[in-house]
Amino acid sequence: MRFRVAAALAFGGALLAIAAGQAAELKIAGKPWGTPAAEFGELLPVGDPRGRLAYFVHPRGAYRVLGVQPRELIYGFFDDRLFAVYAGLEGVEDFGAVRRRLQETLGLPKISMEGRGGLTVYSWKSGETRVKLKHYEGSGVMKLSVYHAGLAREANQALQKELDEEPPEPVYPLSPTRQREAVDLLEWSTR
Repeated sequence: MRFRVAAALAFGGALLAIAAGQAAELKIAGKPWGTPAAEFGELLPVGDPRGRLAYFVHPRGAYRVLGVQPRELIYGFFDDRLFAVYAGLEGVEDFGAVRRRLQETLGLPKISMEGRGGLTVYSWKSGETRVKLKHYEGSGVMKLSVYHAGLAREANQALQKELDEEPPEPVYPLSPTRQREAVDLLEWSTR
């Protein structure tokens, strides 16, 4: 059976719900946070194994996230429950396009800057979902992190980390294999 990731940030009803202050539930590949890895079809492990944390890519996956095709896309699982998705972005045009789409959907971000490494982080919250768009000026790395705050907190507690930290990210570089056609990845739906 051919695996397809059927998900995109659907802006219609979700935009209205978010604008009205209602929580919108993020779906990854059409599945909610906490879904077991087996329900995502064929996945290959990547990065450094970290016990209860596991990171995967789809071997024939090519995705569109908020209208752009990321360099790689990594699924994060804690105790076999989806808790995070990470997307590496190719260039400043893609970064700007993703930031604009997120602002259109979730409003103005909280912006933080760190001098060391020239890190700028744009952050949004929607219910239990946290979205961070990061740009490391020194290295030029740009990435999108989307995670479930509750599951990330559980993962951090289990790993004896600070409760306020975002979840640990997979080890780069990755070698994603892409299928020929790109499909959308993130999808918001109202409850």
